[in-house]
Amino acid sequence: MRHTIENGSLTLAVDTHGAELCSLRKEGGPGELLWDADPAVWGRHAPLCFPWCGRMRDNFYEEGGRRYQAGSHGFARDLEHTLTASGPDFLTFRLGWNEETLALWPWKFSLETTHRLEGDSVVTVCRVQDEDSRPMPFQLGFHTALRCPFTPGKAATDYLVRFEREESPLRVRCDENGLVTGEETPVFTGQSGVPLTAGLFDNDSICMKGLRSSWVQLEEAETGRYLRISSEGYPYTLLWSKPGIPGFLCIEPWHGLPGRADFGHAFSGRPYLTTLAPGESWSCTHILTAGV
Repeated sequence: MRHTIENGSLTLAVDTHGAELCSLRKEGGPGELLWDADPAVWGRHAPLCFPWCGRMRDNFYEEGGRRYQAGSHGFARDLEHTLTASGPDFLTFRLGWNEETLALWPWKFSLETTHRLEGDSVVTVCRVQDEDSRPMPFQLGFHTALRCPFTPGKAATDYLVRFEREESPLRVRCDENGLVTGEETPVFTGQSGVPLTAGLFDNDSICMKGLRSSWVQLEEAETGRYLRISSEGYPYTLLWSKPGIPGFLCIEPWHGLPGRADFGHAFSGRPYLTTLAPGESWSCTHILTAGV
């Protein structure tokens, strides 16, 4: 079920399925600013990655002597979340543990997601709590698909990725199965802007480590108009689209990485985890700003 909020500048629609942003428009703007989830291309808008990011080796993990099947990016994006609070400019959703989640994930938890409109920005706060009697490891990331081009009549190649400052990040390399190899190589060295080219994503996503910028944006080269994603506080930020950039660009800040190609299947030993003690909570903030 979709719920809509507005604040005079932005109108946002969020679905209870995954607590996922599914439509964003700005007053006087060019139209829809999020990808329309065309199933013939990529059938999602802005899924939340929890309790893991990326792919799992051999599509399963093991914990407590049991094997659990595991697709990409966790299961939170595929389940119904409950609307627990709302107002003219905010929506709060909760996903709590139950028999369905225990079949997918052997820890008791709660995930609360609040989307709030503040001026020209959508501010999303995710709060994870360990409700189990033992420590709970997890990952969390955002996978927001921005419409590209967001101005009718433009092409994706009329846009660039802009960093807040000149950057020289490392690219975390993955193999053909989407698993981390352990290799890190320089990418976009000394650049503050990266033109979008048709072949930029021919080898899948670009995972950057060591960004100093507090934001990364999709920018229209001719006008400077932008859709900006906050990256501050996140150890990794990914750029992704399908080959040829067929209508969208994802800018993805992550707390976590896919599994390693040379690592076993125990989830609690998976690299790049955050771990909560019983009863402990953790939160992070994601900001999408429409400068269009």
